[in-house]
Amino acid sequence: MLNLTCKVHSKINSALYSLPNIISLVLVTLVFCVNSTADTRVWTNSGGNNLWNNPNNWSPTGVPTATDTAKFSAASSANCTMNISPSIQALLIENTYGGVLSAGSNTLTVSKSLTINGSSSFSAGTSTIVIAPTSNDIFALHSTQQFYNLTINGATSSSVVYSSPLTSSIRVQNTLNIINIGALYYGSGFTNNRIQVFGNVACSDSDGWTANPSNQNPGSVYMVGTATQTISGNGSLSRIYIEKSSGTVSLASFTGRMGLDGPWRQAWLTTTNQGTLDVGGTTCDMELTVWKGTLAGTGTINGFVAIQQNGVISPAGSSVGCITINGGTTGGLNISGTYLMDINGSTPCTQHDKIIVNGALGLSNTTSTIAGGSSTTLASSIIAIELNSGNDINGHFNGLLTNGIATIGSNRFSINYGGGNGNDVELTYTTNMPPFAVCNTQTAFMGSSCSPIAISSNVLGNGSYDQDGSSVTLSATPSGPYALGTTAVQVVATDAQGAVAYCNTTVVVQDTTAPTVPTLTPISIQCGGTHIFTAPTATDNCSMVYGFSANNFLPTDTLTFTSAGTYSLLWYFQDDQGNYDSAYQVINVGDNTAPVPNAASLATVTGQCSATVTTIPTATDNCAGVIQGTTTNPLSYTTAGTYTIVWSFNDGRGNISTQNQTVVVNDNTAPVPLSSSLATINRTCKAYLNQISYPWALDNCKGYIKATTNAPTSFSVGTHTITWVFNDGNGNTSIQTQQVVVTDNTAPTPSVASLPTINRQCNYTVAFPYPTATDNCRPGTFAGTPSQTTFSTQGTHTLVWTYNDNNGNTTTQTQTIVIQDTTKPTLSCKGTSTNPFYISLTSNGTLSFTSSNLSQVVWSATDNCGGSTTLTQVSGQSSFTCVNANQNFSIGVRATDAMGNFTDGTAYIRIVAGSGNDNDCDGVHNTCDECDGGNDAVDNNNDGLPDCKYPPAFADVRSNWKVGTSQVWVWYRNTNTHSLIQYSQLQNLINSNQVWLGTRSVCASKGIAEDTDSPEIQSTSNFMLSPNPAAQYINITFQEAIQDDYVVRVTNLLGETVFSQTMNAGTALFSVGLNTDTIANGTYSLRIETPHGILTKQFVVLK
Repeated sequence: MLNLTCKVHSKINSALYSLPNIISLVLVTLVFCVNSTADTRVWTNSGGNNLWNNPNNWSPTGVPTATDTAKFSAASSANCTMNISPSIQALLIENTYGGVLSAGSNTLTVSKSLTINGSSSFSAGTSTIVIAPTSNDIFALHSTQQFYNLTINGATSSSVVYSSPLTSSIRVQNTLNIINIGALYYGSGFTNNRIQVFGNVACSDSDGWTANPSNQNPGSVYMVGTATQTISGNGSLSRIYIEKSSGTVSLASFTGRMGLDGPWRQAWLTTTNQGTLDVGGTTCDMELTVWKGTLAGTGTINGFVAIQQNGVISPAGSSVGCITINGGTTGGLNISGTYLMDINGSTPCTQHDKIIVNGALGLSNTTSTIAGGSSTTLASSIIAIELNSGNDINGHFNGLLTNGIATIGSNRFSINYGGGNGNDVELTYTTNMPPFAVCNTQTAFMGSSCSPIAISSNVLGNGSYDQDGSSVTLSATPSGPYALGTTAVQVVATDAQGAVAYCNTTVVVQDTTAPTVPTLTPISIQCGGTHIFTAPTATDNCSMVYGFSANNFLPTDTLTFTSAGTYSLLWYFQDDQGNYDSAYQVINVGDNTAPVPNAASLATVTGQCSATVTTIPTATDNCAGVIQGTTTNPLSYTTAGTYTIVWSFNDGRGNISTQNQTVVVNDNTAPVPLSSSLATINRTCKAYLNQISYPWALDNCKGYIKATTNAPTSFSVGTHTITWVFNDGNGNTSIQTQQVVVTDNTAPTPSVASLPTINRQCNYTVAFPYPTATDNCRPGTFAGTPSQTTFSTQGTHTLVWTYNDNNGNTTTQTQTIVIQDTTKPTLSCKGTSTNPFYISLTSNGTLSFTSSNLSQVVWSATDNCGGSTTLTQVSGQSSFTCVNANQNFSIGVRATDAMGNFTDGTAYIRIVAGSGNDNDCDGVHNTCDECDGGNDAVDNNNDGLPDCKYPPAFADVRSNWKVGTSQVWVWYRNTNTHSLIQYSQLQNLINSNQVWLGTRSVCASKGIAEDTDSPEIQSTSNFMLSPNPAAQYINITFQEAIQDDYVVRVTNLLGETVFSQTMNAGTALFSVGLNTDTIANGTYSLRIETPHGILTKQFVVLK
C-alpha cells in the first residue's frame, strides 16, 4: 500500500540572496504531495568519483529513486555528473551548494518538484528535463538557470506552477515539448510570467491549459531570439507570444490550435516583436493579434485575425501567394495596420498577393494602409481582398474612398470596395493622378433670427485640385445648412476621370450674442418690511432667458429687510450658449425711528455705604424689536454720593434714545480706632516700618480699616513720630500718633585684628578695597577712612584708618607702608646681531662713545620709579675711524638708576662712512673715500682694502678692468681720462698718486661710467610716504632703485623699533604696506638704512 502525505512546502528562496538586482524578499509557497515513505538523499560525494549512480555518494546510502528527493546542499561542494537518466520525486539544489550538477545528454524525470538555486550550480548540457506530475498533483518548478530541453508530460488533472527570481524567466535553449498538462501558471509574487523559448516548441496537448485555481496567474510561452524557430504538433497552445528581435517562427508543421482554449487564451505578436509568423501552407485554428511584426504564409487560419496599427499582413512574405482566413460567423480579419501586397501580374496567388476572407472584414478609416511592390502594368482589374461572406466591407483604407488612387510600388491603382462579387477590394491599374482634397474649418455666427447657416462645399473644400490639371467637383456630407453647434463634414473631391480623394473638417456655428437685459425698477421698503421678488426676463436671439440672482436666493423667495440702507441686487441673464449680461436692481430700505424706552422714568436706587443697579432697562424699536440699554457708567458704587447712569438704546441704524437713572450712596461716620493710645516703639540701631504692627479702626460701612501712613520705611537713631490715618473711602477720616525711639552706643570693630605691612618699589597710592570694620547697627562691613592716600618718598610710613558708624562712635587702626626701590632699570639697545643699527662717522671720519653720547646706541633706558638713569660703556670698542667703515660691532652698555640698581645690555652697530655726500657714487662717502672718483666698493680679493688703491694680483682684478693677460684700465686724476697700461706699471703710478685702478665712477658720469653697482641715496626726495596721517597702512614708494639690500625701520618718539623689514636690492619702484592695527596713535619715524647712509621721514598714525 502506498501512503501519500500532502504537504505545504514554504521556503525562503535562497537563490534570491545572490542576485545583484534583488528588490524584495519573495516567499515561494509550493504545495505538493510526497510519498511519506520516501527518503531525501543528500549529495555528499563520499564515494569520491563524482558520479550520480554511485550509492556511496549519497546520504543515506543509495542512488535516488522515483520516490526520493535528491538534495544538493552545503553538505558537499563536490561536482556531480548525472551519468544515467534517473527518475526521481524531487530535485533540490540549494543556494549553499558549492558544486555543479552536470546533466550531460541524459534525461531527468521529476514527478513532484524541481528547484534550482544559485548562479552556476546546474549545467544543462544537451539534457532533457521531463516534468511528469501525476493526477491532481501540483508540480513546483523553480530555476535560476536555463534548461536545454524541457518536456511537460503530466496527468490531465495535474498542474505546473513555475517561478523565477524577480524579473528573470524560465529559459529553454532548445525545445519546449508540451505533451499533456491540466494547468500551467506562475507563482504569486513573481513579476515575470513567461517561459522563454530560444529554440522550437512542440505541442500535442489537445485541450491547452488553464490556471489552477482559476484566479492564479496563467502561464505563457514566449518565442524569442533571432534564430528561425518552428512550432509543431497538433495540440493546443493556450497562451503563445511571438517576441523576437528578428527572424521567423514557422507553423509549417503545426495543425493544432493557438490562443483558443482556456479562460486566459491569447496568441500575440507583441508590441516589441520584430519578427515574422509564417503560417506556411498548413491549416491551423487560432485567434491572433498582430501588434507588431508580420503575419505571412500561404496557409489557412480558422479564427479571427487582428492586424493592429503597427502590424503587417503579407501573404507569402517576400514572394507571391494567397492567405485564407476562415472566420465563420464570429471571426474574420480586421486591419488597422498595413496590407503589404506584391503585384507582378493579373493571376492571383502566383502573380499577385490576395487575402481570402470567409467571414467579416474591417478596415480602419484612419490607420489602415495598403502598400507593397508593383513591377508591371495590368490590362484588367485584380482582387486584393476577396470577401466571401456576403457581408459588406466595414470601413476603408486611410485616405482611400471608392475610386481613390492607391500607389503600390511605382504604379497607381483605382480602388473599389464593391468589386468582384460586389464586396471585394478591387484594384484597377490607372495612369490618372488622383485629385487632392483640401479642407477648411469654417466658423459662422448666428444672426438675430438664429436660423441654420448654409456653407458651400466649394468653400469647405477651397484649395482642392487635380494633380493632372483637370477640373475637380466638390461635394460635402452633410451638405448643410448647419445648425448651432459643431458638425463633422467630409469633403469629397472627384476629378474628370472619376478618381476621388477626401478630407474631413468641421463646421462650427456659434451664437455670441448676449441677451438684451431689461431696465430694472428700484424697490423701496421700510425696515422690517417684506418683499416678494419676481425673476425679470431678458430677450435673446436664440432662446428665452430668465434672470437669476447672484445673492444665493430664489427669485420667488420672500425677503425681510432688517437693516436700513441702499442695496444692489445683481441679476444675471445667460442664454443656452453661455452668453450673458447683468443688471443691478436698487433696493432702498428706510429706518428713521429711534427706540422708545419701555418705562417713562427709571426709579432712583439708594443705599447705605453702597448701592448697585441690578435691573437693566429696555426699549422697543420698530426694526430691531426689544433692545437692552447700555451704559459706560458703573453699575455699583461704594463711595457716598449721588450718581447718574445714562442708558443708551441704539437700534444699530443710527437711531439712538437715552434715559437717565439716579443712584444715591449715604455715609457720614468716621472710623473709630480700636486702641485709645498707641505704645512707644523702642529699637536699637534702626527701626523699620514694616516691622511695626499697623493699628486698626472700626467703620460703620467698611468694617475694620487698617491704618495708613506716609512715614518713612525706616528710622535711624533718634526719636520719631508716626501719624496713622484711618480713611473709610467715603470722605470720613480719623488720626492717631505713635512714638518711635532708636538708640546706638557701641563703637565699630575692625574686621581684622592687625593690617599687613605694604611694600612698594617707588610709591604707594591707597587703593580699594579699603580695610573694613563691622558695627552693631550697620549691616555687613564698611570701609575705613585713610589718614593719607599717597606715599612717594623712600622709607617706612604709618597709615591710620578710622572707622565711623555715623552714630557718633569711632575706632582707629594703623598700618605700616614701606617704600624701597630694588628693581633694575629697563634697557633697550639698538640693533641685533643679524640686523645691526647703522651709525655714521663724523665728517672727519671718526667716532667715539662717551657717557654723554652713548644714548645713540640705546632705544630707551627707563627706571620703574621714573627717575633718571646713567649710561656707561662696559665692553666693546669705543672709538672708530674709516678703517672700521662697513663693519659690525657689539657695544656693552649699562644703565644705572638713582638707587644703584643697574641693567646691562648689548648694542649691535654697523659703522658707515657718514651721512655726507658720495661724489663718485661708489657707495663710500667722501669722508672715507680712498679713490676720489674711483670705485672703492670693489674688493675682488677680499682683503678688506679697495682694489682701486690697493690692487690685487692680476688674476683677481675685476674682469671688466683688464684686457688680455697684462693690461688694465686706469683713470688719470689730473686729466680725467682713462687708459690701458701694463699691469707691471700700476703700483708705481698709484704710489705717485697719478692714477686709480679701474674706470672713473662719479655721479655726473654714471650714464657712461661702467661701474654703477652701488649708487648712494642722495636725499629724502627719493621716497614718498602715503597716506600721512595713516589709519590702517602706510605705503613707501621709491623713485630710484637702491642697489644694495636695505632695512625699512619704524621707531616711536622713544627710539623703540615697532616695525622692521629687510628689503632686496634692485627695485626701482616698491611699495610696502605697513599694518598699523597694533600701533597706537602718535608720531613715528621711518628710516631707510643702507650701507651708504640713512634717510629719515616722519609720519603720523591717527585712527
